[in-house]
Amino acid sequence: MEHRLWPSRDAAGQFGPGVYENWRETSLGSITEAIERRLILRLVGEVRGRNVLDIGCGDGALTSAFSQNGAAHVVGCDIDPQMIARASAQAIRDQAAIDYIIANAECLPFRDESFDAVSIITVLAFVPNPDLAIREIARVLKPDGRLVIGDLAKWSLWAASRRIRGWLGLGRCGRRRGSELPVNCACWRRRRSFASSRFAERFTTLVRGF
Repeated sequence: MEHRLWPSRDAAGQFGPGVYENWRETSLGSITEAIERRLILRLVGEVRGRNVLDIGCGDGALTSAFSQNGAAHVVGCDIDPQMIARASAQAIRDQAAIDYIIANAECLPFRDESFDAVSIITVLAFVPNPDLAIREIARVLKPDGRLVIGDLAKWSLWAASRRIRGWLGLGRCGRRRGSELPVNCACWRRRRSFASSRFAERFTTLVRGF
């Protein structure tokens, strides 16, 4: 299947794995990364035996954590081929059953109701049409599935600088909600009674003010 990439791919994607490596080498980066990881894994909940999708997977650090925690099937997608190449190489070294593909949040190449959990961390701020991305996530998320969103905190000056750097293609990073860290992070569950369109309609409104 052909995967349509964002029109702003050159600016918003292809930061390269070095962006994450440089961030994690700093003391602040390593601490923030650890806090974020624990928070996301807690929000996603039990993944053992479940299908999990990480959108904007970068170099695969979070997908690796899902795999190590016993997920039955883990998929990571990103618009940056360099990131996908690095993540795939690491999965081979770790002998981890993780699938990586080049794809974007606005046009997910997966069947309806394919995943028990979906994470999208520090991505929506760079997506041209976040409403469409949420609708796509709702489509591929199973009833009772969990959606974990982490994105740049609206009122954080640090996050604002990160957002501008991302728009300029200079890099991106971010983390969690309710502290001095630059990312809001929250989890929602798609109720079984909700059609994917209704789920998307409700949470698109929330995400606009996230």
